[in-house]
Amino acid sequence: DKLLADERHGASPGVRSSWGADAITDKEYFFTLRQSGINLRRGVFDEAMLQAAESAGVTLLFSTRLTRLRRTPGEYRAMLRGPGGSQAINARMVIDASGRRATAGRQLGSVRKRFDRMVGLVARIEGHAPPADGGRVRIESMEDGWWYGVQLQCGDRLLTYMTDADVLKRHPRGAQALWQERLAASNLMTPLAGDRRDPPALDIFDASSQYLPPPKDRFFLAVGDAAMAFDPISSWGITKALCDGYHGARAMEREFLGETGAIADYATRRLGEFDKYMTKRTTVYEAECRWEHSGFWRSRHRAHENRAS
Repeated sequence: DKLLADERHGASPGVRSSWGADAITDKEYFFTLRQSGINLRRGVFDEAMLQAAESAGVTLLFSTRLTRLRRTPGEYRAMLRGPGGSQAINARMVIDASGRRATAGRQLGSVRKRFDRMVGLVARIEGHAPPADGGRVRIESMEDGWWYGVQLQCGDRLLTYMTDADVLKRHPRGAQALWQERLAASNLMTPLAGDRRDPPALDIFDASSQYLPPPKDRFFLAVGDAAMAFDPISSWGITKALCDGYHGARAMEREFLGETGAIADYATRRLGEFDKYMTKRTTVYEAECRWEHSGFWRSRHRAHENRAS
């Protein structure tokens, strides 16, 4: 709760959506435990997490990346490159929390299993007035993707179009034109975007569903998106990452205390959770059946192909 207490995070009354039909529906958060949702400011949240880690005694290296990782008898040897140049470190264990790139796991020979090629085209439109709708999240499906939009407490608006990389690649005029065209066809996002003379800058991010089969190393563990990455429609990414970190740390602790197989058991359970997620994901996408010839929707309706194991 302390991590979420910052007033720069904003409350949200619920979700307004158009999914599976032209009708617009509202889902309220009133009956949840908090009685409202939270529109998280990621920069603020990440800073609070860093401070909490440092307070717990964690040493943080900024602007540093892993360039090489190898298993040696009894330990791991890693090469890091940072502002001061390269350095080698030895470690008894490795926890990969590098996100969808799964940098450490791939250095050890694991190959990511990816189940789609979804990307997000996100624009941040600066604003000054507080959200008129209380920060309500907006979700709207389109023929080749779907929208996520929200106005933050600071007044800025985030509008993200989720689609497949192939859709973006085929568009003759690129990401900016695709985003603008889908915005013009939207009922829920156009009012949120407001009046703009110039198109906003876009960032493109990987949003694929993927799973990392762990390498056969006793003291290696992947957590968060490095272990398995969920579709943003699940709204479960940060919560899942925190749960992964907690349960992964417990598994690593038990392994060090002599409980051989604790980490392997943890990885097996996570694989089962990923299969459950893929089943739920298919159910959500199957609720939208207006575009039966769309490759985006058709590929997500194939539940029998969405198994990780």
